[in-house]
Amino acid sequence: MIIPMLCFLLQKKPQLTLISMGLRLLVLLQVGVAAPTDMNLMGTHPTSPLTAYPRIHSLKGYQGRLYFGYGDWNLYPPCMIACYLPDTHSWRCEFAPGTDSLAIFREIDGKLFASHCDPIHYEDFHDFSFFTPGIGWRDRIPHGLLHAFDFCKLGTNIYFAGGDLSGGLLMKSTDGGLNWRKVSGTATSGRYYWCFNLNGLVYTQDGNYNGSVWSAAGLFSGYSNLYNPTVVPTTSGPNNIMVGLRARVPGIATTSTSTLVTFDGSTIRSLPDAVYDFTWAEGKLYALRPGGIYEATLITAISITWSKLPITAIPTDATCVEIMGGRAWVADGAGRLWAKTLDGTGAVPSTTAVIENAMPDGFGRSIVFDGADVISAAYEAAQLRVADGVFIPTAGQVSTYASSGPISARTWNTLPDILPPTPWISGWFGKDISVKSGLLAVVEAGYDPTASDRGSAARVHLYQRNGSAWQGRSILNIPFAQSVVTDLDLLVVGSANPAANQAAGKPSLYPYAVTRPAGNGPITVAAKPGIAPVLVKWGYKPVARSAMSATYILGGFSGDLSRDNGGVGMVSLWNRAAVAAATLTAPAPIQEISTSAPDRYGFAVAITNQYAAVGAPRDSAVANHAGAVYVYAVMTTSPPLVQSQKLSSPLS
Repeated sequence: MIIPMLCFLLQKKPQLTLISMGLRLLVLLQVGVAAPTDMNLMGTHPTSPLTAYPRIHSLKGYQGRLYFGYGDWNLYPPCMIACYLPDTHSWRCEFAPGTDSLAIFREIDGKLFASHCDPIHYEDFHDFSFFTPGIGWRDRIPHGLLHAFDFCKLGTNIYFAGGDLSGGLLMKSTDGGLNWRKVSGTATSGRYYWCFNLNGLVYTQDGNYNGSVWSAAGLFSGYSNLYNPTVVPTTSGPNNIMVGLRARVPGIATTSTSTLVTFDGSTIRSLPDAVYDFTWAEGKLYALRPGGIYEATLITAISITWSKLPITAIPTDATCVEIMGGRAWVADGAGRLWAKTLDGTGAVPSTTAVIENAMPDGFGRSIVFDGADVISAAYEAAQLRVADGVFIPTAGQVSTYASSGPISARTWNTLPDILPPTPWISGWFGKDISVKSGLLAVVEAGYDPTASDRGSAARVHLYQRNGSAWQGRSILNIPFAQSVVTDLDLLVVGSANPAANQAAGKPSLYPYAVTRPAGNGPITVAAKPGIAPVLVKWGYKPVARSAMSATYILGGFSGDLSRDNGGVGMVSLWNRAAVAAATLTAPAPIQEISTSAPDRYGFAVAITNQYAAVGAPRDSAVANHAGAVYVYAVMTTSPPLVQSQKLSSPLS
């Protein structure tokens, strides 16, 4: 009854969204055709099939819930943290982690850590997420880090393996993950994909760390793609060993069998067993193999003896396994979840499962005034696609609040919401908004119908105010559009990268002339030649921001730290009248400024007729990533921008 009722309500009142309806149970999930197996189909992941890479490549049981790794860092599909709750036979979407691939999950001190194999860049670069009971999901950007792939613990300290501009690195936190410092200083490869603690040493491929001293060693130099190293006890005891897959790169959508390796502290051994995946759960070692699911009955550093569970056949294209609650759980390449009790007698079968949306909406990320009315976007709000009843997380929406009453007792009441014309996973409708005299511009920054390259079909929606309603006027298709500013006669869109590939091209600003007819006739826009910086000082996958004064357009271009210029940013200044008058050729900037430090200078910009300001949120002059703001005077001489002061973070 949930689907028919939701569809009926949405048809009767299109502006009514799932969020405003206050519904906890959002939709019944329809699943695909079952593969030949005697395992029971429990449902289909709520978001992975909405992307071009539905394959689940890791499972993790945590506090009675199953978490899923999926995505592919070769491209840029949207990726969400979601879990399955067996007790209620439901799915729960919990967090948008800012990555295009989730690999393995690690539980440390009761927290669940999720590594971001390939962080989504631009302004949302985050390296890992973690869940704290009673608090929820948070994410982190440790100073100097580019990628975090694996986590472990030694004593009271937490470690992770990852990479920076110089190569692989091991980082350490002594305060539960709030602050991190680099432990290893050299690398034989670009990244460390794994780490583990065995007998008081944290190992990674270039050496080991005893908690105070790093020792370089070549023992694991040929094991850069060791996957999911897990410390388990041997059957006879008392020594533990490490068990891992010999070769698998974390966070990719393809998978195949790999042999297991063991390590006892001195010798690495390859075992003949070909497995898709393995897990240490409920005090035992299990493996997903081509013939079924197996339990280890004898574990030594030299060999492992396996006994097949009484499950006749695993699903076609099975990829990973977890054991939880006395049941074996298997996921496959189509994003489906299967289960069977360990004794083979059965599990609760179903072809539908309820989805619960527990993700933040991002309401207030963008906010503007239209007169006294407030307009705010919830760019990660979920929507229900009316055409087919599919639940779409992080699609976004924009809300208008009309003001009424005297200033001393003014109130704001909601008007009909503005919804994305075609809700899309991670569409981020409302990631940025701007309004001027009845013309509202809404950036749908993540739109991508291919579901494989987030933002490659980004667009800007233009609306005109007509009483209490907003009427759609036009849609500007600008790949990787991120920002927009509007004025009476000019609109400027900032694009991180107009090229088809995020790693190529360069950031640009796209100006549009705004024509406002007399009365309340339709407002129209006409494209002017795009303007771009001449210097190349923005780094990789940059943000593109702009601000306008009566005389100038100020553009800010700032890349992340992962490569190229390493986060060095820049600003460009154009004569506004020259931009507005251009017909075929874009005018060149009249001034450009950059810094030499990886401080993301240009991340935010503002300009008036007298002053300009440029944000550098990773400035480290007074403390790591404390941030700074550069203030300039706008002079009538050349060059116009003259630095007046550098403001450091008051929290540094």
